[in-house]
Amino acid sequence: MDYLKNKLLYLPKIILIILLLWALVPINPYGYYTFLRIVSFLIFGYLAYESYQNKKVFWMLLNILFAIMYNPIIKVYLNRDIWAVVNIISVISIIILMVILRNEQKQQ
Repeated sequence: MDYLKNKLLYLPKIILIILLLWALVPINPYGYYTFLRIVSFLIFGYLAYESYQNKKVFWMLLNILFAIMYNPIIKVYLNRDIWAVVNIISVISIIILMVILRNEQKQQ
């Protein structure tokens, strides 16, 4: 049961990685980016909470920063090129956090 639970914890991260990478495709309609903001805001909020639970203060603050940047209410307006860089940095940070948390789980 723990194995399945651990695998399900990766699901929101993998979904967000896919959505952020798909946002790099220039043919997406505007509605996709609105959807991306909502999903990213929620998942980065969850990642901030997960980082807090694991006593990872830097990762918690970084995920809070990403949640603020992607929030759908008070929008951060950047051009497409800067958003592409932010998306790539977000993906890299999610992957690094996944590796760090997985390694900690293996050590326990």
